[in-house]
Amino acid sequence: MAHLLDTTTGRAAIAFVGEAPWHKLGQRLTDGADLETWRREAGLAYTVQRTPVLFQRADAGGADRIEAMEGRDVLYRSDTGNALSVVSHGYQVVQPGEVLDFFGKLAQAGGFVLETAGALSDGKRV
Repeated sequence: MAHLLDTTTGRAAIAFVGEAPWHKLGQRLTDGADLETWRREAGLAYTVQRTPVLFQRADAGGADRIEAMEGRDVLYRSDTGNALSVVSHGYQVVQPGEVLDFFGKLAQAGGFVLETAGALSDGKRV
């Protein structure tokens, strides 16, 4: 879809207060909603998991073998199981909830309020 909103769970992963920001999709929240409500309604309640990259190849005898790619992991969503990216072992994962917590604290410290939160590109961007 042109708007890139994550819809992998069957609904648009965006929450907002006030006027609907993107294509009139998402969940409208009341002013002052807590971060847990934001996390759930913005579609950010999943965690990013990691597992080794595996591939299949034929050995010298023609039999298929499954092997791990050294130094690489696949990041995937805990809720849908969808792959997000391939990264090195040293890549530091920042969870969607941590991103929301950061912006929630920043808004509170600066005297601001959250207006919109969500995920794009099947959850690859928060």
